[in-house]
Amino acid sequence: MNGQEQPPIVVHAEVGSTNDEALTALRQGAAHGSAVVAEQQLAGRGRREDRGERRVWYSPANANVYLSVVLRPQLDPSRVSGITLACGVEIARALRALGAGDVQLKWPNDLYIGERKLGGILSEAATGAGGFEGVVVGVGININVPADAFPEDLRGQATSLLRETGRTFDRLRIIQEVREAMLSACARLEAGGLKDFAEAFDALDATRGREVRFEQEGVAMRGMADGLSSQGGLWVKRDTGERVEVMAGEVVICGLGRGKVAGGPAPAARPAAEIEAHVERLLTAQPGSPPQARRVRRRFALRANERVGARYCRLEVEVDAEFESSYLRPGQYITLGLAGHPPNFYAIAGVRGRVWEFLIEAEGDLGSALSELEVGAEVEVSLVEGGGFEPATGQGKTALLFASGSGVAAVLPLVDRWLSEPGGPERIALFYGERQEENRAYAERLKRLEEAGVAVYLAAEEGGAYRYVQDAFEATGLPVHDAVVYVSGAAVMLKAVTERMMAAGVDASRVHINI
Repeated sequence: MNGQEQPPIVVHAEVGSTNDEALTALRQGAAHGSAVVAEQQLAGRGRREDRGERRVWYSPANANVYLSVVLRPQLDPSRVSGITLACGVEIARALRALGAGDVQLKWPNDLYIGERKLGGILSEAATGAGGFEGVVVGVGININVPADAFPEDLRGQATSLLRETGRTFDRLRIIQEVREAMLSACARLEAGGLKDFAEAFDALDATRGREVRFEQEGVAMRGMADGLSSQGGLWVKRDTGERVEVMAGEVVICGLGRGKVAGGPAPAARPAAEIEAHVERLLTAQPGSPPQARRVRRRFALRANERVGARYCRLEVEVDAEFESSYLRPGQYITLGLAGHPPNFYAIAGVRGRVWEFLIEAEGDLGSALSELEVGAEVEVSLVEGGGFEPATGQGKTALLFASGSGVAAVLPLVDRWLSEPGGPERIALFYGERQEENRAYAERLKRLEEAGVAVYLAAEEGGAYRYVQDAFEATGLPVHDAVVYVSGAAVMLKAVTERMMAAGVDASRVHINI
């Protein structure tokens, strides 16, 4: 501030929204650079709208930065809209200088690290009888929030400086540096206009070269993000060859399509006829099984039987040496039987020596009967059947796993194997779908996987952030150019995921399913 007295920073323990407080201060004559900070917001809001209302910003107490700054730029009102982008550029650069890591900008107002959102910026102009009075720029940044402290529906989408770097940050210093960044952005915008930020934005752009979806006049569109326009919009190249300038609204990075990573290889989409033929073969093929499996069945006692949510039970059976040696890889299955009920196939959900674990849907006659058995009761077990998943196929690549219902039992041992042995995938993402969020199977195990670095996303037909696993994947923007895909669960899900993956350019040889 060149030796001049700094405008005040008013700190609140708790407010509804720092932007609301700063707007009130602006209208009461607060000086340029005046700031409002809160330890907690009760009604912090994001830029995006949901059913006509601003979405609530997750705002835990004493962990993050919630800051709003009063700016009175000497600009024509028509140029004020560029303040959000200008502040975003300077804030991202300030955070990088503080050791926050590779902070990027997702047009027009989100701060990202990798595929997760770090913070957001919301600008609101104020007008009075004399016209334009000023603008309030609010920023929320996740600072010292552990990964497991985020709400479950945000855990795969949001991040914090603590989560990314493993260390805590001085929030007061960040507040001071971010306010200075906003004042610098305002001064640069006044002096040179938005064009002065184009090069810096290009270096920070999280969307360039990636497929995005957006709306123009109510029509949903897709295309490849292609940098900043001179007006502060986002250029998008459509498949038709048209170059569209997006000036307002939400831009979402897609998880499917070509060129997911800027500069990365762009896989060609598979022809529709090839996709349909391959999916049909997958869904009608009978998995192979050793001929002795159907002949060898024995009775073994239950070691454990517990309910998991409203729909499942978890069984443990201790088998003998012959059965133990028949288990070779994750995703294999056996038949379980019980007196008075025809046997049914179940995937082995975990192996600890001779102890086999199963996840059973407690529906239907056999499932209901199995769920009611007491420890010590005997069940009839066959030798392991089916090909299962081959862990080595995921080495050095992005592994994308899709599972619905008890189909998660087939993919969890695969992830367990990768995490316990060297040479697994560089990145693992699991998309799990259920009918209802509260019926999530193996919630504790999925939580442990997440703590070990696996990205876990929940899709629920009712009450979830995403309705189907393919929707959850599309929202993440994960790359497909190097992906190996594993799918287990309901046939309708297998078909939908396989079709989308192949349409995105994933070769059929890299899509593995477990029926």
